[in-house]
Order: sequence, then C-alpha cells, then structure tokens
Amino acid sequence: ESADLSNSFKDAKMARVLMSLPQCLPFDRRVQLFTNLLKADKQRIRDSEMPTEFTNWMALEAAQGGTNVLTIHRDRIYDDAFAGFDSLSGSKLRKKVKVTFVNEYGAEEAGIDGGGVFKEFLDDLMTEAFLPSRRLFDVTPLQTLMVGQGRLEDYEFL
Repeated sequence: ESADLSNSFKDAKMARVLMSLPQCLPFDRRVQLFTNLLKADKQRIRDSEMPTEFTNWMALEAAQGGTNVLTIHRDRIYDDAFAGFDSLSGSKLRKKVKVTFVNEYGAEEAGIDGGGVFKEFLDDLMTEAFLPSRRLFDVTPLQTLMVGQGRLEDYEFL
C-alpha cells in the first residue's frame, strides 16, 4: 500500500494534491510515504552512479565523487563550513560529507572520518555559530534567545 503512495508522485495531479494538502493523509501514512520516497531517491542515485566495472565500494566512491570532502581550518570553522556547504547544491547535498581538519600550523590533522570527526565538526560549528560575538542570536532579559543582527545567509546556512 505504501508503495502505491510513493508511485502516486509519478502522477502530476496526485503529487500536487499531496504537496498542497499533506494533512489529507494520516501522520503515520505521511511518515511511510516520506520514508519510501527517501529509499526510492537513494536507490535512484545509487543506480545512476553504479558502474559495472567496479565491485569495491571505496573505488566506486573515489571514481564517482560519492563523498564531499570539506577542509576546515580549526581557527575559522564557521567561515570554512559556510563556504564549503555553499558550494554544494542539489544532489551533492545528499552525498556523504567527510571533514579534514587543518591545524593552526597549516598541516592536515591525521584521522579517518568514520563519523567521529564529522560529529566533532558539527559540535564545534554549533558552538561557534552561537557565540555572542557572531550576533546571530541575542539574549533577552528573560535569558532566552532571539534573532540577532546576523546576515540572512547565515540563518539559511544554519
């Protein structure tokens, strides 16, 4: 049944109805639909990138550019991340992102990004994004955050 829902997006009229009035489906059916659409999209991307001469997935990633690599300087994490993600668009945003840190001496730090380096990058990025000096968010007298005087591009990025 959920496969039928996913196929309904092939019909332009049905897709418009589902996009305009998502509340016409119960929440659990919308979740199923979203999950199926994600699976179908991932499969479509995999199928379009799968050359027959490769059997090793690492060789496939290297050959097809299946991974986005961001080089992040420790002393300017936010600016490098902003520039790096700004250069990615469309289907490139759906691919894996691997982070390579550059230390204060300009040397790449040793490490394999199996997820831990990326998590460290996200933690450091969010810490820097919420610094008071960046002025993206200001503290109210009630000690809550409100939108500050940042650039619109910064808010879109976060």
